[in-house]
Amino acid sequence: MIIILANVGKGGNLAQYLLLYIAYTRFCRKSASRFFAIVLHSNNLRLSLNSAFSVNFCNFAENRAARNRFLSLLLGAAEPIFPDLLPFCARERFSFPLSPSTTENSPSLFRPFRGKRFPVRVLSPTSTGMKIDMKIDLILRHDDFLPEHGRGRTAIVIDVLRASTSIVAMMMNGVSSIVPVMTPAEAFRMREKHGYLLAGEENGLRIQGFDFGNSPLEFEKNRVGGKTLVLCTSNGTKAIVKASAAEEVVVASFLNASSVAVYVGRLGRDVVILCAGTIGHESLEDSVCGGMIADALQGEFSPNASEARRLFLKHKDDVLSCLRDSFHGQDLIKLGFAKDLEYASQVDKTDVLPVLDENGTIVGRKFARGKT
Repeated sequence: MIIILANVGKGGNLAQYLLLYIAYTRFCRKSASRFFAIVLHSNNLRLSLNSAFSVNFCNFAENRAARNRFLSLLLGAAEPIFPDLLPFCARERFSFPLSPSTTENSPSLFRPFRGKRFPVRVLSPTSTGMKIDMKIDLILRHDDFLPEHGRGRTAIVIDVLRASTSIVAMMMNGVSSIVPVMTPAEAFRMREKHGYLLAGEENGLRIQGFDFGNSPLEFEKNRVGGKTLVLCTSNGTKAIVKASAAEEVVVASFLNASSVAVYVGRLGRDVVILCAGTIGHESLEDSVCGGMIADALQGEFSPNASEARRLFLKHKDDVLSCLRDSFHGQDLIKLGFAKDLEYASQVDKTDVLPVLDENGTIVGRKFARGKT
């Protein structure tokens, strides 16, 4: 279990100790394999409890309404153990009001708690390297992306069904690099010049003369390991090529969403999330994945990013059903690719980061998001 803590200003002691107590009673005593993470940075706050809910507040120490709402949510999270909570507080001789405590003699977070040490790892806020005041925008279709959207920003390109999922799968199976192109004619020229393998689809099906389609299940290690592939798809590769105007481009799917969020957060630039869409239409699955990444970042959300985060919170407990219910997901099922949806719905399967290099080629970067 890892707890990342920093000062939250006035009213912080109660919240911090409640969180420690929840972690200790709920997780440490019962299951060492469960994960409980808190990020409290200066007067800004983000809390994630087993992806059950999340809260973003600015000026936490100065905003009484925000503090009270936060503590109300904490009490909701603690409800299953609430019968044990009040006796615990009484036994340890500190009060447990339903509003923020600013008592100066409240127990210090960094002192042993009456001789007991909670089995947690405390990290300094600077060790996370996360910027918390970034601007986060989201574009719903690659057709709407303009070069100025990417200038000075990190672009995250998402095409869950299926280009970005397939790109992550290729990298997981040892592909050396991937060249995204806009048209099949470009792909054939690349093969003629360099001998590269070709992968891609039109209307969901493998392009005639290509070595692979666009199913993530096709890219087996013994077929693609160490190779360079040229990829051409109806939406995803167009989005990647357009996003190249950004300062840096990262390809994301549900498979690597959390690692992308941590990596991008550490870069510290403003972020634009580019959802590829489906033949000129918005894609539910791309928006939900973009919302997952936005939810993991702290900053100022654009209206599109806020709506995507809302969609993620709505669908986060059953990503596969979300994919099956989506317009493009239903088309793929009709074409016989139902297993692709199952594969694409796996959350945080890998830490691989596909990034676009200065030559317009996608290369894989292994990123250990748990390390600081």
